[in-house]
Amino acid sequence: MPLSRPVKHGARYRLTWLVMACVLPMLALITFIVIDQYRHDREQLIQKSVLTTRAMALTIDKDLGGVETGLHALANSQYLKTGNLRAFHQQAKEVLRHLDAGNIYLTDANGQQLIHTERPYGADLPVTGSLVTVRKVFASGDSAVSDLFIGAIVRRPLVAVVVPAKRGDKVAYALGATVYPERLSATLARQGLPPDWIAAIYDGGGHFITRNRDIDKLLGKRGSAGLREKMASTREGSLENRTIDGTPVIAIFSRSTRSDWTIAIGIPKAKLNAELWRRVALIAIVTFFILLGTLALAWNLGGKIARAIHALIGPALALGRNEQVIVQPSYLKETDEVGKAIERAADILAHTRHQAYHDPLTGLPNRTLFNEIIAQQLALCRRYGDSMAILYIDLDGFKSVNDTHGHAVGDLLLLQVAARLELEVRRSDLVSRLGGDEFATLLMNTDRSGAATVAEKLVEVLSAPYQIGSISLTHISASIGVAMYPEAGKDIETLLQRADYAMYLAKAAGKRHYAFAEAEIRPDVSDEVPEQDAAQLAHTDKSAY
Repeated sequence: MPLSRPVKHGARYRLTWLVMACVLPMLALITFIVIDQYRHDREQLIQKSVLTTRAMALTIDKDLGGVETGLHALANSQYLKTGNLRAFHQQAKEVLRHLDAGNIYLTDANGQQLIHTERPYGADLPVTGSLVTVRKVFASGDSAVSDLFIGAIVRRPLVAVVVPAKRGDKVAYALGATVYPERLSATLARQGLPPDWIAAIYDGGGHFITRNRDIDKLLGKRGSAGLREKMASTREGSLENRTIDGTPVIAIFSRSTRSDWTIAIGIPKAKLNAELWRRVALIAIVTFFILLGTLALAWNLGGKIARAIHALIGPALALGRNEQVIVQPSYLKETDEVGKAIERAADILAHTRHQAYHDPLTGLPNRTLFNEIIAQQLALCRRYGDSMAILYIDLDGFKSVNDTHGHAVGDLLLLQVAARLELEVRRSDLVSRLGGDEFATLLMNTDRSGAATVAEKLVEVLSAPYQIGSISLTHISASIGVAMYPEAGKDIETLLQRADYAMYLAKAAGKRHYAFAEAEIRPDVSDEVPEQDAAQLAHTDKSAY
């Protein structure tokens, strides 16, 4: 039986299969990279959303902090200390006109309401609906924020901020102010989230306080079990979950530092998956046309290779004649390109970070979060041509407080300084503690005149006397350095350095001063402040006033 001859194929046939063998695995690799990149992008979106929930929590804390501060001031009323509840009732009604709250009430340790601004003095009043919070205030001697409850008088869902009213060291009354969920809904609406995202605020029991959609149906109901379980185990995080109405989402949440409330954002998974399939479909279409073009090119190249093979006859004969044969090497650029693509993907996957964002004493954003928010605002300013200001604040005389009264009093002083700063700036602005007795404020969308007004006000407010228990501190003042974007710098490092240097100029001019950083001033704070700079500062302050 004759031996069968092996099937022989030409260069075009073999190149066609070579193209298929190269392109199809490359397609699989690119698809893997795209999916991996999608996962990375999703992680980045989750991290940014965590920052968003933190910022929202700060905004909510700031709103509640304003109410709490007003109540603390009212709790020191002489009428309350002397037991003149009739006069105190009238005073509470006057304070309510300037407080962003629904009503004010006063209870005893059993939660029995003694006065309520919704009722005339002397009227029969029920036990407060915030009894749990009242008992907590009496037990701890500290202020507290309630979960959602039904008001015993107004008969509608609300929350309350409750502070202790003391006689000496003992809590005599609980003074509370109610906040309606509608006010918190307005805070959610101001965040500018994408329209298909879901945002909600939950109380400590996981009940809806407000939500950016369907709140009329969900007010007071508990959130999904998966989210509530996750919120109970950690202060912030993310998980794949279904909303209470069954929508699959990536849920991101962060708990408030002032209350036990949690702010959550739900990003619909359908939108994220649609983006993935869009990328895969784009890869399939592009790959089809590349494959079609590559096969045509391989067919044409195969003919050229066949002709090139015939050209090897001459070098082969030269080899037979023991003549020198030179074979030019070939290089595959594609291997290098794939290697570079994998390296870039590895670099992307290797990129991780984890930072702490808040000062443990004051609860204010720390330097890291402050810098990140400045970076975001700088990008917005560059895009829209806005301006902003950084105020670098240093307390004068703080060291003597620690030396004379101890660090515990120094910490209480820093808490009062933080509270004053938060009260005096806009809700859109940011207050941060950079460390020690140094604070910083970011004034968004403000000009030089506005920054000067705020700086002047902060100098006066921070230089007012402080009362810490029985200790009166009258020698504390503030020195403030102001750096304007873009006049004093266009990047974070330059703005902070020049604001810091301007603060040293203000300190050199004497207590209770502020100074603007100029672009030509070298921010070298390691040297002593030149006298001519300090003299110029005094001139600047007078003209600013």
